[in-house]
Amino acid sequence: MKSHTHDIYGTDRRRRQGVELSDTDPTRLLAKPFEEAARQRMISAVIFSLVVILCTAVLVTVIIIYQNRAIKQTPPRWQQRTEASADDALAGRDAPLDSQTLFLLDELKDQRATPDATGKEPPLSGHWIKQAAYHLLQAEKAEREERYEDALARYQQAIEIFPDMKGVHRRIGMMHLKLEDYPKAAEALEKVPMEEELTFGLANNLGVTYLAMNEYEKAEKNLLIASRLNPSYPLAYFNLATLYMRTEEPEKATQFFQKYLDLKPEDVSATQTYALLLLQLKRWEAAIKVLEQVRLAAPEVAPIHFRLAEAYTQNKNPGGAIDALRRGATLVDPRNALVWMSRPEFDPIRNESGFQDLLKELGSGK
Repeated sequence: MKSHTHDIYGTDRRRRQGVELSDTDPTRLLAKPFEEAARQRMISAVIFSLVVILCTAVLVTVIIIYQNRAIKQTPPRWQQRTEASADDALAGRDAPLDSQTLFLLDELKDQRATPDATGKEPPLSGHWIKQAAYHLLQAEKAEREERYEDALARYQQAIEIFPDMKGVHRRIGMMHLKLEDYPKAAEALEKVPMEEELTFGLANNLGVTYLAMNEYEKAEKNLLIASRLNPSYPLAYFNLATLYMRTEEPEKATQFFQKYLDLKPEDVSATQTYALLLLQLKRWEAAIKVLEQVRLAAPEVAPIHFRLAEAYTQNKNPGGAIDALRRGATLVDPRNALVWMSRPEFDPIRNESGFQDLLKELGSGK
């Protein structure tokens, strides 16, 4: 008789047996969660590295594109400095100095042209062009600052480097004019027409130079050329009028004063001189007309009223003469007014009651 063993715990043998026959290692099952976490960390690190690499590549690409555009649009630094220096020099400002500019200035500061053994001028090289340009820029700066001797020295240094340089003799002549060295001014200005076209301004300046030297024929020749080259150029007419006053040709002087005042009616001083010429020529009515205009423009100038009184007196208008005398007397002290009234030009109205009354008022100090 078979004996049966009873499992009092009711264990399922079939299930237990299956568990015992499995290939799964219990230790590995315990390590599996840690292995999964490590794998996830490695994947995250790889993804982060890829993102970083991608961002870096994008940033580098943007920087390269920006630099390429900047290089295309922005001139080199040497070109920027050269252009700025030229603009500053032309505009009359001191250019900013960096180390290279300072070196250039030191190089140029005391350089002088040194002809070779044959006596020829320096060759047309970059070195000597820079020398001449430096002296010209310094000369223009000194001229703007009214340092005419310094400007003259700089212009002369530039012309020593290149004697055939055009346009410099004009400036040298003007500097001599400013310094009132008229013979040297004439010498320099006479060279200009050999270098460039004669202009009305140059002809006028030559005329003034010879006028200052009392060489009236040369002065007249050049001033007439200036007036022909530009009929609307007032300075030539004024200088011609001055010339004819010096040569005691009042008729010609009045003609050119009239032309000048047609272009410059606001010049009170020239108008007074013109009126004096008309009085000298005894052209009373023309003088009265001119003096009346000047009196309106400059009512505070006493000599105008006294000259107008003179013209009225000679034109047989005693009332107008006495009124003009009274106006003039209010602008000067009584003693000066009496000196004016004592002139022989007022003899025709000296016995007029208005004239006598004005004498008494001035004598009493009223």
